Amino acid sequence: MLAPVMTKARAAHRSEVLAQLSLVRPSSRSELVTRTGLSRATITRITRDLIRSRFLTEVPGARRSVGRPSQGLEINADYGTVLGISFLPPLARATLMNFRGAPLEDYSEALDWSLGAGGLLAALRRLVQRVVKDPALRKRRLSGVGLALPGQFDKAAGISRVYPRLADWKDVPLRRQLGGWAGVPAFLIGYAPSIALAELTTRSEAPHGLLAIEVTDNIAMGVVANGGLLEGASGNAGELGHITLERTGGPCYCGNTGCLELSTACRSVEEAARKLLKRGARVPFEAVTELARGGHAGAAGL
Repeated sequence: MLAPVMTKARAAHRSEVLAQLSLVRPSSRSELVTRTGLSRATITRITRDLIRSRFLTEVPGARRSVGRPSQGLEINADYGTVLGISFLPPLARATLMNFRGAPLEDYSEALDWSLGAGGLLAALRRLVQRVVKDPALRKRRLSGVGLALPGQFDKAAGISRVYPRLADWKDVPLRRQLGGWAGVPAFLIGYAPSIALAELTTRSEAPHGLLAIEVTDNIAMGVVANGGLLEGASGNAGELGHITLERTGGPCYCGNTGCLELSTACRSVEEAARKLLKRGARVPFEAVTELARGGHAGAAGL
């Protein structure tokens, strides 16, 4: 019984170390000891194995006033590639990255709410299969795929429970489908938390707290609290766009009324500008911004 327990413990320790490695600067063994709370002997064993597998490389570290220069540990960018996908209309966006997060290739596929669950899943499948068949991947090993999605999902089971605006989207086994299309392990993350995670990976030092807000046709807020990514029970903590701004406001697709997103998202501002300026066609958000900067009182009040 002892061996399996030890195996699980070692795997957990390895995961802790991997989670503390920076994508933007080398990490020292001493830093990893401090960040993980693991013993120096454990850190030495884990990093030695990661160097042997070529996942990590040793590089010159920071010079100290006395003694030998410390050795830094850096993720090997060429160890493999990963695919990150943002799955939210009007576009599914995919980026092929090396193991240090540097983008290599970009892909996209149009998404249309009106096509329903089947149409969105078919578009996602086309996108993934296009990436997998891309000649650019012949010399690069795809190691995994991650998908950022809106709505409620079960992270442990890999099942997307609810997807915004799609009544026919029910309990979709998205992680299994995604892994099958790509032929590699798949991972799901909430769209809102993914915004904070993306910001987090650009920092050389992980902040104790962080807010990252996106305003497009939706409004999302990713949160890092007490040094950890806030995901919540639904997997999508940070739904800033769906707090009630006006109790007597109109109905929102989420089922609430008077949501912030109804009046402040880019699409909402564009529609308000179209009515204000009495135009038949859509007024681009950028044009509304320029009018407001130029002193147009109506545009500035939107």
